[in-house]
Amino acid sequence: MTAFPLNPNVSCGRDPKSGEFRQFSSPTPGRANTTYSYPLTQSVGADPLTPLYISEALCVSDNEGEFDRDYVELHNAGAKAVSLDGYTLAKSREGNRYAFPDVTLAAGEYLIVYCVGDTRDGKSELTAPFKLNQGGEELYLFDGGGRILDVMRTGPQTYGHSSGRVPGRTHQVFVFETPTPGRSNDGVAVYEGYAPAPMFSSEGGYVKAGFALSCDAPADCEIHVTTDGTLPDRSSGRWQTDKPLVIEQNAVVSAVAYRDGCLPSRVTTATFLTETPHTIPVVSVSSPPDGLFSRETGILSKAVNQLVPGKANYLSDEKREATFEYFIDGQKAVSFRCGLKMAGDYSRRFPQKGMAVIMSERYGVNACYFPFFGAYSPSKTESLLLRPSGQDWLRAHLRDEFCSRIVRASAADDSGVHCDYQEAQPVALYINGEYWGLYYIREKLNEDYLVNRYGYTKGHIDIIKWEGSVQSGSLTEWKALLDFCADNDMQDEANYRYVCDRVDVDSLIDWWVFETYVGNDDTGNVRCCRDRNGGKWHWMLFDLDDAFHLSYYRVNYIKKYAMGPTHGLAGCRNTLIRRMLTNPDFRDRFIRRYLYHINTTFDPERLGGLLDELQSEIDPEMSRQYERWGKPSSGFYTYNINAMHRIIKAKPAIARRHLREAFGLTEEKLAVYEKDVAK
Repeated sequence: MTAFPLNPNVSCGRDPKSGEFRQFSSPTPGRANTTYSYPLTQSVGADPLTPLYISEALCVSDNEGEFDRDYVELHNAGAKAVSLDGYTLAKSREGNRYAFPDVTLAAGEYLIVYCVGDTRDGKSELTAPFKLNQGGEELYLFDGGGRILDVMRTGPQTYGHSSGRVPGRTHQVFVFETPTPGRSNDGVAVYEGYAPAPMFSSEGGYVKAGFALSCDAPADCEIHVTTDGTLPDRSSGRWQTDKPLVIEQNAVVSAVAYRDGCLPSRVTTATFLTETPHTIPVVSVSSPPDGLFSRETGILSKAVNQLVPGKANYLSDEKREATFEYFIDGQKAVSFRCGLKMAGDYSRRFPQKGMAVIMSERYGVNACYFPFFGAYSPSKTESLLLRPSGQDWLRAHLRDEFCSRIVRASAADDSGVHCDYQEAQPVALYINGEYWGLYYIREKLNEDYLVNRYGYTKGHIDIIKWEGSVQSGSLTEWKALLDFCADNDMQDEANYRYVCDRVDVDSLIDWWVFETYVGNDDTGNVRCCRDRNGGKWHWMLFDLDDAFHLSYYRVNYIKKYAMGPTHGLAGCRNTLIRRMLTNPDFRDRFIRRYLYHINTTFDPERLGGLLDELQSEIDPEMSRQYERWGKPSSGFYTYNINAMHRIIKAKPAIARRHLREAFGLTEEKLAVYEKDVAK
């Protein structure tokens, strides 16, 4: 049950008749809950003490939607104007208070305070330094002397709804299907709250054909159900809850409750699989089929329609609302509503496509605290990728994910790879109950990643992609740095120090060492970032689908890309690394770091063990993957894995030769470097 603020001498518990959680007017500790009860969303407190009161609040906002910020609305129902100078607003008696400026609220007037969590919002003068919780808030209005003038309990909300008072009935809080910021709530449709959500007898997972699913719901509720990912409504089939729903094949069961005087409940969803269990975790994604597969609006469809004029639907960045469920050994570990959109660039053209899972209050949760990656999980997760190994999906189906494990394993060394990377967890994906193949849950390299990993402040981060486009923040400082390098001699100590003061040199070097060693021809996949609060630029590794590939592992990418005029398929500028390599100290440092990584990070025995480990996890899944998509065949998959093992063993000698060729080193000079690095 969601935590809920209560009036004094009021308890909260499960009603023995309906089974739902309600408020009880007289607590009964140690006894049955037999006293009068009423919905969680109802407040039976007294009327406001003054004509100035809190009239409405919206707790669920979305930066992209119509309701882009939480807000609290005040109303002066009196006949005289009221100066708010010295008045304060807070979420609790002792909480952080917002102090009103010297503004006057005229008789009959409404006033909006946006609750943004950051007073640097810049959109409105009246911005409180806190946000509102969708699970319910207790809002306090204080006068200049600190006296409580009003208290309003918002109750839980869903996106697009608000709660507040209606003139003449200010003792009770209602839910409004249509928010009315800045104007009267009189005359709008009001509801007591939301119907209680249906409760299934099983959370889902693996079941045998013929499994009987029961639904528990109050007698005064009407339950409607679907089994194909479609969101249920009154037009969906009616579930007679005295009869079980029999599951004969894979199904996504979704149910909604209706009750007179209430808005519909949240949708309860559970996925049931009647087939042979997988050896890896299962992700089930369910969403209305038309929004995924139809020619008109399906984001997974290859049809050329209006989502992206003149291009295939799958190139669209439109979102679809979905339910995400995660099962381990058939047991549901986590489930939440989310947004779903296409991910990847060229790889979108493959039949098996990547998708981004987006968490937001709009859908129901703005973060998940489940450890998808075990001990390597961030403190919280706000977005995920479902990636079928990008362009490697038809070959080894693990190259990029293997590279992530290399970086992770290097952390055990005193000087590992100083680059960010994406964790990866192999999963079997189902969409609306249909098997969709082998995927990997991946982290997204975005602002949330940096906030959760390093404590950066969101909105104060620069992330650069493709060397010349901004993912977050601004390009200004990055362009200035590249221009400085292009226009100044890096052999000059002052110029060199200027760059070192702004760049994490080990991260820059390690990114180039890693990319050139694994033979990634697609080095245009560049991400670097910095904390604007004095942080240095550091690099992120991603999209290494060409790593340890027979076509590229013998190419000297140090000479071709790090020292050439551009690098990668995107034709990116390599100004920074190329100019820095003209400095003798940096060049010496680069060579030493390269040799260090050859001997430790890329040790063939270590890499062979990591590859075997990942292969053993996905091997049992590959026959189903091939049956679903026809790629990769067992023979081609095995061929690619074996080729990777051969490259891993051969690459150290090749990499040493590349170093000699790129920097004009004799074998004797390289041997001196090797000896120094080994000390």
